[in-house]
Amino acid sequence: MANQPNSKLKLLYLLDILRERTDAERGLSTQEIIEALAERGIDAARKSVYRDIEVLREAGFDVEVRREPYAVYALRTREFDIDEMILLADAVQSCPFLTEEMTDALIAKIGALASAGQRDMLARRVDVPSRVKMQNESVFSNLDMIQYAMRIKRKVRFHYFKYGPRKEKVLQLGGRHYEYAPIRLVYDGGYYYLLTYSEKYGDWVNYRVDRMLDVEVTDEPWPRDRRYESYDPNVQQPWAFGVFNGEPVKVTLAVEPRAMSLVIDRLGVDVDTVVSRDGKVRVYARVVPSFDFYGWLFQASDVVELEAPKRVVREYRERLEAALARFGGE
Repeated sequence: MANQPNSKLKLLYLLDILRERTDAERGLSTQEIIEALAERGIDAARKSVYRDIEVLREAGFDVEVRREPYAVYALRTREFDIDEMILLADAVQSCPFLTEEMTDALIAKIGALASAGQRDMLARRVDVPSRVKMQNESVFSNLDMIQYAMRIKRKVRFHYFKYGPRKEKVLQLGGRHYEYAPIRLVYDGGYYYLLTYSEKYGDWVNYRVDRMLDVEVTDEPWPRDRRYESYDPNVQQPWAFGVFNGEPVKVTLAVEPRAMSLVIDRLGVDVDTVVSRDGKVRVYARVVPSFDFYGWLFQASDVVELEAPKRVVREYRERLEAALARFGGE
């Protein structure tokens, strides 16, 4: 045995066999392990299998010995249990910024952590109504570039596109590059956003990472500006209604008590509230007035009323009136 060229690989092969073919539900007998090793060119005696199993257990691997009625061996625990792997697979499948190819590749990697018997459970598809997968396969490389630039405090240069009427990619700025210091990556609503600061406009600006092309790290360092170092996402950007460019404002909402779950789901349990004498709950929140915010207000209009500030109330009313006018005002 000691002279066999593959003898030093036996422990690794044994561990791989246990990972592939056993789990909390199913084990392998000594004879099955011997046969599996033989398929890989390793001759093993029963006593050597017993010794190797003990070596793995002493090394910290959770190899369980069961009697059913003969001895079987199983790798009971691994990096992730099956429930955690299903959760990861479902998250990957429902993530819209991944292409179908990226989704399949990631799920295959998650499956490699499971036993063969568990992979059927991972093969199921989570039901995500109206899920739209992106077509830009450079998302991962974009994220790598941006994270590297943040570590070394250098600016990134990139093209940015939006879709035209024929579903074609239309480069913004007439095809010229954007160049910004990357401050933070934000994940919201299934998409990654790059948060930057525009010296030109004196404001925070966001860009969807999956709509960025030709991302590269420049030699240009971050500007000497305290706003880059002191950014606080809880102060600068409220994310309750999506990642939108704009100035956050404090709004007051009058909410029917039965709708508080709706409000908490969107604004969080820490949002400021006061129960008023009229029976309604006054909710005070910082939001960026956006399509998402006004759309949410409209959907909840029977139980949530926007009371302040007047500027935002007026803008909301104007949007409603403009939408009604498009339908002839009837």
